[in-house]
Amino acid sequence: MSTARNEGNKSGDNNADDQPTGTKLYIQMLERGGDELTSDMNKGLNLFLCFIALCILYGLYFLFGWGWLAAMWTFGDDLNWVFLGLMLSVGGGMGMGVAYSMKSQQSDGGNHEAQPTPDVTETTEVNAADSKFIKSKAK
Repeated sequence: MSTARNEGNKSGDNNADDQPTGTKLYIQMLERGGDELTSDMNKGLNLFLCFIALCILYGLYFLFGWGWLAAMWTFGDDLNWVFLGLMLSVGGGMGMGVAYSMKSQQSDGGNHEAQPTPDVTETTEVNAADSKFIKSKAK
């Protein structure tokens, strides 16, 4: 028995009830698309192009780091204050958008008041062997 459901065309079921006794189930292989990962490019050329792409990528990383250090050297702590202000303004804008959306949906974010629990006046000891979830041999 399978937990996966078929699409209604009985493709995922062997339909033992529908088949006459003694007939063999015929399973037809599906035609899949071709292998798009294969290439007729020379392996050496492919590796060279990967090397060039990685050099460009790491060159961009280097330029970003160099630009960051140059900006910090030029603007100093003012640049940190600018990024703090950007972080607070973007975060505040997102928070206000979420609050407005929740207000328009009449949602309180799941913060429901808990019902008061009744006072417990006596304590009871529970034996693990008495639990309905644990099978016990001795009773």
